Amino acid sequence: MGGSAFAIWHFYKKDEARLKPEDRAKLMQNIFVLPAEDQVPKWREWAASDDKEMVQEALLQLAHLKDEETIPLATKALERGDAGINGVAAQVLAHVGSPKADSAKPALKKALEKATDADRPQLV
Repeated sequence: MGGSAFAIWHFYKKDEARLKPEDRAKLMQNIFVLPAEDQVPKWREWAASDDKEMVQEALLQLAHLKDEETIPLATKALERGDAGINGVAAQVLAHVGSPKADSAKPALKKALEKATDADRPQLV
């Protein structure tokens, strides 16, 4: 009984720490109003965060802003093994293109080995 109580408490705390959609939207809005050079460090922070949706948005925005850290951050994101993040990371790397994103090929191949139908189309 003690183990299941701990599991319930753990999942409750984890869910409590997640951003609500309206909070996430407000955070993004606060970043979007900044000048591009001030947005970049904020998006970099979010790209390394635990919030899956913010990681995806951050990778997209960094690619759009042509940030030099886009490739390393997208490569690192592929290591998470999350289908949604993998799909966005792969799209971002494809957007950057070769030869700039060639350093991400090993990470893409590794992600493809573990891919499911949810992220395989973006990884191929």
